[in-house]
Amino acid sequence: MTTISVAHASVTVSARRREMTAYVRIAGEIDIAIEAALGDAIDRLVAVAPHTVEVDLTAVTFSGVNLANFFAQMYSVIPDGATIVAHGASPRVRRVLDLTGISELVSLREDAPTRATDAAEEA
Repeated sequence: MTTISVAHASVTVSARRREMTAYVRIAGEIDIAIEAALGDAIDRLVAVAPHTVEVDLTAVTFSGVNLANFFAQMYSVIPDGATIVAHGASPRVRRVLDLTGISELVSLREDAPTRATDAAEEA
């Protein structure tokens, strides 16, 4: 598991290689200050090459276009046919994703992900 933090936000990436699933938990205010951490998360996803990416947004308190950019970058680097599922977006975060067109690339669910925060990395 990899966690990258800045003063008011964090990004955690973990993976279950046998399931070909990556879990991303984003928390706090998603703005320009966390852009480098989001870039590191993208690099980690490239290394894992998952078939499914589960993204936990339940702890996001603010989101500008940086979150939409993160999803667009993620979509461009994961393998063809892979899916991205975003869980627990607040109405404000969901609006950003809708207005930027990201909701057409990502499956948005209101529920919390089942294993995003406790997934252990496997070799």
